[in-house]
Amino acid sequence: MSDYDSFDQVIPSTPALTMNPRRTQQGKLALLPAEILFEITGEPGEHGWILSRQDLKNLALSCSSLFYFTRPVFYAADNFIIFRNAVRHADVEVMERCEAVGGTTDTQWAVSCQCQHEYHWPIDDLVECTFLGSASIDKCIEALQWLLQRSYKANDHECQVRDSHNETCSHMPELLITTLYQSRDRARVKGVCEMIWLLHNHGYSLPFYINRSKISRIRCPVKKADPFLIRKPMDVALRSCCPPSFLEVLLQEWHNHVSDPGRAGSRITDFRLQQTTHLGNMAWGLFLDLLDPSTSWKEAYLGEAVDIFQRKIDLLIEYHAVDSEEIQYFQSILEALQDISRTADPLGGFDRDRDEKECWQRLCDALRLCDSNQGRAEEDTSILTNHQSSIRIHRFILPFGWLPWGLWFNHELQKPKFRAEMSYVWMKHPMWRLVKEKDGPWHDSEWHRLFESDATMRRLPYWSETSYEEFLAAAEKAWLWLEDFERRNAEQMLIRSRHWERICVSIVEEESRTE
Repeated sequence: MSDYDSFDQVIPSTPALTMNPRRTQQGKLALLPAEILFEITGEPGEHGWILSRQDLKNLALSCSSLFYFTRPVFYAADNFIIFRNAVRHADVEVMERCEAVGGTTDTQWAVSCQCQHEYHWPIDDLVECTFLGSASIDKCIEALQWLLQRSYKANDHECQVRDSHNETCSHMPELLITTLYQSRDRARVKGVCEMIWLLHNHGYSLPFYINRSKISRIRCPVKKADPFLIRKPMDVALRSCCPPSFLEVLLQEWHNHVSDPGRAGSRITDFRLQQTTHLGNMAWGLFLDLLDPSTSWKEAYLGEAVDIFQRKIDLLIEYHAVDSEEIQYFQSILEALQDISRTADPLGGFDRDRDEKECWQRLCDALRLCDSNQGRAEEDTSILTNHQSSIRIHRFILPFGWLPWGLWFNHELQKPKFRAEMSYVWMKHPMWRLVKEKDGPWHDSEWHRLFESDATMRRLPYWSETSYEEFLAAAEKAWLWLEDFERRNAEQMLIRSRHWERICVSIVEEESRTE
């Protein structure tokens, strides 16, 4: 914190060496009355002290009298910038020093980062510090405890559906959930969960939605369905890298909203509180945690992912968050994870090149049971507008348009060897290219276009009725059909254009002859 040195680092805080300022210091500044000193430093105004922090520091260095006089003013200067900087670095020692001289505040500060907020409270800077890893997770926990013990605001800025009747939001900052989702180090994950527990125990709920403003700006249906884009806390809670304690916090909050806590598949009367979780995206997350190196989460022992998932199933049942059919779905996925673990055991663990395709196919096989009950995705919709009826607070579904083989193709596309060896009919298109987003994944432009068309989607076989290789062969045929369809459309438009051009020319000629 060299840019914001405290007074205690400049001059000792105890006046032991200044028994009598008139004897030890001959400068005229030491003899000035308090009224004149106030004229120098400025008095507190509506927006803080008149002099800047740096000017006050320079005055403090000029004589000991000014040091003791300006010390409290220094900590409040520039809208309490010393305190803000301490929060940004989770430095509780400096935060306490600021408090001792009245240099703390629950004020708001202008936002200097590229985030959606117009201003920040202390909690926002601390959560941002946690997200960026600017301080150790233990220091962040200690700083959060310090703020909560002193009743600092710790809620998010944007109201969500549960806050519609409140003047202020009651949920914790959603950036903290994003931090949990992106963390893979076990100590860091445990620490972020502890911060969530602290906020939960102080009355702050989990956000109902996550990334809502970001999702609302996405226009492409393919990108909007991205399984990596988290939409709610449950998307994070079911990942293997996320401990069961986070799921328990979420289920406790659901328990507080339901009308009949003891009923399986807990129900609510406010339809706006209903949510669904995509089982296919959940299975994809379980697969990535096991075998994708980009997640960086590794099992502490072979079968740990199975034990974690089993514990989460037990919690869902304990809190009546699933019905009998959903329990079957989860048991089917659990059995798939157990089979995957048993297969890897005699081989000494998982090998990405050897095991990942078989693992994904095994998880897809487990989801065929869910696929046989597609009608569940539409159940209860007839009563969503009936406020007197109760509905499920949450449901696990497998949407009809889910494409597990499309996910697998994009997963393979991230491998240099696959990109070098791939050979598909759409690669002959003059506009075909492989595109890599900044710090993002690779995309095949024509593959992307194939799934943006409803006409080609209808020509693809349903995933549960075909293999990955058969799906790719069908995708090539669908792309050829799309090319032919667009070519014929272009020809028809050209014919129509020329037809109207001839009509216009004949009209002009007719008018010329008439004149």
